Amino acid sequence: MVSTTTFIRSIRSAMILRLYYVKDVSIKTKILGAIPNSYIRPLQSRLHAISNRHISSTPQYSSRQLWGRTIPYDPIEARKAKPLTTWNQIYSVLTRRTAKWFYSVATLGIVIFYITHLETVPASGRTRFMFFTAKDAEEEGKRIYQTIMRESKNAILLPSDARTRQVNRVLRRLITANSLEHIDWEVNVILSNEKNAFVIPGGKVFIMSGILPIAQTDAGLASVLSHEIAHGIANHQAERMSSSFLIIWPLRIALFFCFDIWTGGILGNLLLEYGVNRPASRTQEREADYIGLMMMANACYDPSAAVVFWKRIEQLETAHGKLDLTWLSTHPSTNSRAELIKKWLPRAEAVREKNNCATTNRYYEGFRPLFQPMTYYSR
Repeated sequence: MVSTTTFIRSIRSAMILRLYYVKDVSIKTKILGAIPNSYIRPLQSRLHAISNRHISSTPQYSSRQLWGRTIPYDPIEARKAKPLTTWNQIYSVLTRRTAKWFYSVATLGIVIFYITHLETVPASGRTRFMFFTAKDAEEEGKRIYQTIMRESKNAILLPSDARTRQVNRVLRRLITANSLEHIDWEVNVILSNEKNAFVIPGGKVFIMSGILPIAQTDAGLASVLSHEIAHGIANHQAERMSSSFLIIWPLRIALFFCFDIWTGGILGNLLLEYGVNRPASRTQEREADYIGLMMMANACYDPSAAVVFWKRIEQLETAHGKLDLTWLSTHPSTNSRAELIKKWLPRAEAVREKNNCATTNRYYEGFRPLFQPMTYYSR
């Protein structure tokens, strides 16, 4: 229950505050005379605050809210919107003394981090940044493998199919000659007109049946398989993941803040795709061509079959009218690829001679009539 004294005090306070709006001075004097001065003094500060306050009959709204209701979208106002961050704001932040110290320390840390994660590719001598390991690439490969198997489970040829047997035979020869038995290899030949082949980290080999007629021979197929295996040996998947970590995300964030959302996103994706990803992919493809050629030579396959294979691909591209857009492709042009492999042939032939492949091939040709001729069975 509210006491009588408290109630009377609240009535007096309301009366005093009401006097602010009374214009007749005589009436104010009479009313205030009936109230003790000891009670009026504490309220003088409140009256002073009210006298300095702007009183308006129109409610004050924020620029975006109207009593809890959002103002409707205005397309004209949206077109006049400025970027999230202007160049003047960026310059102001960068020129502050504390910011200079921060960016100096951050830059030094990034440089040290980059240098400590550099490594050299043994086969080519190329230096690269590696943050992710082969184990990380295998974990990513498991997810890719599950997706491919789920989407292509009805198109995978049986192990008894002649095409699958051919791929297994060539693969066994390559991995034995190059001491790759420690990897858990798995071959899957997919019935498809697509002319493609790839090896997922972890030894999962996928061959599209459309590429087998182009390879024609075991040596031609060995040039395809050795190239794809070379990507795994050189750990190119982990390298691409590391490049994404080091370059792509910082660059994307920088472009996002320097431009508006849409412009920054478009420019960032174009720059990353054509300035970072594709040149790096072409470098890796040339590296895989070289490593794969040496793997063929170690397995006593004729390395010149790789040149024949790419010339055959070039003829197909010419027949279909494909343009040579090397800069816009993730792979080097077929012609430049074949010419580069030709330059490496003397080195590959030296590897064959070192492995005494002339004698090995002579015995192999002697046993060849014992094998049944290969027949492609339609599924």
